[in-house]
Amino acid sequence: MNLGVAFLFSIAGFFFLWKGADWLVGGASRMALGAKVSPIIIGITIVAFGTSLPEMSVSIAASLKGQPDITLGNVIGSNIANILLVLGIAAVIRPLEVSKQVVTRDTMLVLGSGVILLLLALTGYLTRVSGMIMLAFFFAYLAYYARDAYKNRVDSATPPAGDMGFGIAVVLLAGGILCILIGADILVDSAVFIAEEVGISPAVIGLTMIAIGTSLPELATSAVASKRGESDLSVGNVLGSNVFNTLLILGISAFMVGSIAVNSVMLWDILFMAVVCLFLVPTLWTGHKVTRTQGAFMLLIYVVYIASLAWRGSYL
Repeated sequence: MNLGVAFLFSIAGFFFLWKGADWLVGGASRMALGAKVSPIIIGITIVAFGTSLPEMSVSIAASLKGQPDITLGNVIGSNIANILLVLGIAAVIRPLEVSKQVVTRDTMLVLGSGVILLLLALTGYLTRVSGMIMLAFFFAYLAYYARDAYKNRVDSATPPAGDMGFGIAVVLLAGGILCILIGADILVDSAVFIAEEVGISPAVIGLTMIAIGTSLPELATSAVASKRGESDLSVGNVLGSNVFNTLLILGISAFMVGSIAVNSVMLWDILFMAVVCLFLVPTLWTGHKVTRTQGAFMLLIYVVYIASLAWRGSYL
């Protein structure tokens, strides 16, 4: 494969991602209506899991192939991209109005998962025990939302005439996830090829090319949801994906390989990820909305971060 072919594969990957995102949002929204579950619950669980599958497959494969820098860089870079890039673009498309519970509960859970990773990473390694701790927190997180969904089923309006049935919505959701996985696989492979051709280190590939590539499902899904006015689904997708990435993916990876080294330079990126999560709290607390101005500011911070990686490249 040459650079020209890799570029064409990237375009194909984008197509699968956007089409899959469209199906995923449509199916998830209809499932929420049919099951009487709020969109934020669907976004922070089912949709978040679907859009986190690329990160999971890439990170686990990298761990098994002895590339821990790619594993860690992929998760950290994806989490940073999810908040600054994905939510930034979604807010620029349309201001994101979120419910009070997103501020008081969901953003704090995301911040908590980042703090847990930071504390474990301060030891210099993510060991098998670290993986078990992260997985324990993840399953507690899932149990909490399952209980919340059961207790707080919402009344739904009768679907309009001609609207899809619940079974079709499930098929549409599954088809959307499949398209996202295909698109992400094609796009990441082509991005890695292009990066290697120009001589970029594995850690930088993980934090940039692969992180952005595996965050494209979140970007596509949140952008489509934002355009449709599904703000809770758009934000819930990002928040849930970050928790899945941090606790589930890194938890599985650390448990499988036994030890993932965290050098001092990578620790800085983990700290920055936690700060970015902290930044999200006052952003959503201001009128329960992420405005276009705030979205543009988040994008600016992300550009500065990527530029800093170019400067730090020789140290990673």
